[in-house]
Amino acid sequence: MHIFKYSVRRGTKAEKMENQVPVELKEERSRMLLALSNQNEKAYLENMIGKSIKVLWEEKDTDGFYKGHTANYMMAKIQSQENLVNQLTEATVIKQENFMLVCY
Repeated sequence: MHIFKYSVRRGTKAEKMENQVPVELKEERSRMLLALSNQNEKAYLENMIGKSIKVLWEEKDTDGFYKGHTANYMMAKIQSQENLVNQLTEATVIKQENFMLVCY
């Protein structure tokens, strides 16, 4: 979900419209939508636990995990003794951690 607050641009017809939504209300609505988006994303990722996925491993971080993306742009990480950079492999999801799929 992409959340953008409308902001008035000078010189447009919208600038002169009545009943403008107050900035505070726009910010509160944005916070609510972001919280809902995060809740939905977490639930979606947790639904992936136990499933086999294909991941294109893109880099190895300083913690020894390879990180990459699935075909539908979910972030994933895995530990491996092999060099997985630029490899497309199958992996099984064991948990969701910080909006990233942890695999083996």
